[in-house]
Amino acid sequence: MSTPSTSGPAAIDDPTPHLRASISVVCAHLRQDVSVSRTRDEIRHAALRLRADMAGASTRSLAARLEHATGCTIEQLATHAERWPASAQVARPGDRKVIGMEFFCWWFVDERTGERCLTTYKLSRANAERAYPGAEPDLQTREWRSVPLVGHEPPTSRPGGHWS
Repeated sequence: MSTPSTSGPAAIDDPTPHLRASISVVCAHLRQDVSVSRTRDEIRHAALRLRADMAGASTRSLAARLEHATGCTIEQLATHAERWPASAQVARPGDRKVIGMEFFCWWFVDERTGERCLTTYKLSRANAERAYPGAEPDLQTREWRSVPLVGHEPPTSRPGGHWS
């Protein structure tokens, strides 16, 4: 049984089967719930540290567990993770009509001066990509906020009263 070989993005298998397994492993490793974008960041940083031979025991352990759970190398998983949509959500039992969203300050290159600058305000990934294409998150400024899902009514603050 031979598989056709192609180059480019089409050569990579569908990355979504690895998504749920990767999120579960990263959640267990960090001992907290994580989003798709945080999982992507952890995988990307683990791959970079391993490639540069700067990985500690914790990073090596995470990489080994991810490789075992997904059946692919950390480099392959980093390639898959790049294709995961930031807006993807993995449904969990008992989910509410609120999702968690990450906000960061962002590093970008000022077009006028050519200097690398950090944004004053925290932005979501989608807003940062719109405002500063190619910007990189400053992971130390990560903030987790609960935001309502689009199309869902916010909870009422008064009994019997609906938002209008």
